[in-house]
Amino acid sequence: MRIERCLSRSAQISSSLSGSCGPQSNQQLLSELQPAIEAIKRLLLQPQSGIEADPFLFRELIVYPKLEQPWIIYPEFTDNEVDRLSKLPDDVLLNIVERLDITDVARTAILSRRWKQIPTMLSKIILTVCSFEPKHGRRNLTSHDIVRANTTMLKATRSILESRTGSLYTIHLMSMQFYLGDDSIFIGQTVANTIATQKVASVEFTILTKLGKNCTSGDLLTYGKQFMTFFDSCPNAFGGLAHLWLENLRLGESYFPKKFGICKQLQFLHLWQCDTGHLSLLEVQHPQLRELVISCSSLQRVDLKWVPKLTVVKFNVFISPDDPFSLGYVPLLPTVSIINTGLSEHKMLKLSELLRKTAISNLHLNFKSEKIWVKPEARSNCYRCSTN
Repeated sequence: MRIERCLSRSAQISSSLSGSCGPQSNQQLLSELQPAIEAIKRLLLQPQSGIEADPFLFRELIVYPKLEQPWIIYPEFTDNEVDRLSKLPDDVLLNIVERLDITDVARTAILSRRWKQIPTMLSKIILTVCSFEPKHGRRNLTSHDIVRANTTMLKATRSILESRTGSLYTIHLMSMQFYLGDDSIFIGQTVANTIATQKVASVEFTILTKLGKNCTSGDLLTYGKQFMTFFDSCPNAFGGLAHLWLENLRLGESYFPKKFGICKQLQFLHLWQCDTGHLSLLEVQHPQLRELVISCSSLQRVDLKWVPKLTVVKFNVFISPDDPFSLGYVPLLPTVSIINTGLSEHKMLKLSELLRKTAISNLHLNFKSEKIWVKPEARSNCYRCSTN
């Protein structure tokens, strides 16, 4: 099995990974790690009993450091041969492992003692419930499929995060995707404990519901109540969130600003079919929020009252006949996107009024191929929203 170029270059790879080489050199060196990644994946397909019986299965993966013969394989190694792949520097080995699926990362711990410590050194932990779902599409999942996937997600979360207890390595990104439900409470609490006891730079939550589309008002209310229970069970996890994706929730008007005020680190918020009631108002005030995406909304309007760091606003499909949003204090906002099917009941969008308090440099409008009429406005009215 041909997996990697000479290990004598490991120092060069390590140097590149630390940023001492240029982008092109870095990409070239990292591409040389790909065979090792594939080799580890194939090795992990071996029955566990086989790995335990033969701890030197890595003999198929070893390449000796001979520059003149960069693709050398020594399948005839004896049991006292050194596992040279495991002798790679930590940063190189870690870079290989971080390119595996998280389920494979967890399994590498059984390969040898050297590998047991690797999952505790990961700088990126990305766990998705989709990895544990049957491969026939989300819309075809049964309730049993979802519960089973979420339970497996909880076990994986605990296994990965609790194994890092006492680790001195920073988690630069911890991204979790899971279904709202009983197990989600324990996932949130495990994440909250990790934030409290370890160095975590950025946390992302993508919270799904069992019904992806075609939710009734009753479904939205039910999911909204489940989300409130989940939030109240692990507020410290939300206090460390930088990125939050929610779907199919109906929350009380007073609940939204109160609870999301706890998310002090939040920079990205995506609400898909979420509201505070049919044709209700949503006020947004947040010191750190940089990007807001609202999709398939039944909100009447979103008032961006005070969002000093906001740079991107996207509204994708809304039923309100009025302007989908109003701008308050958003001094850094350059990008606005409005996507909707323009119907006769929708109010005419007057950009000079809608965007009058900011100087937009990137405006995207898409009315789903409906016929639209653009009424010219005086230069004095349009100047500020059309500069640049």
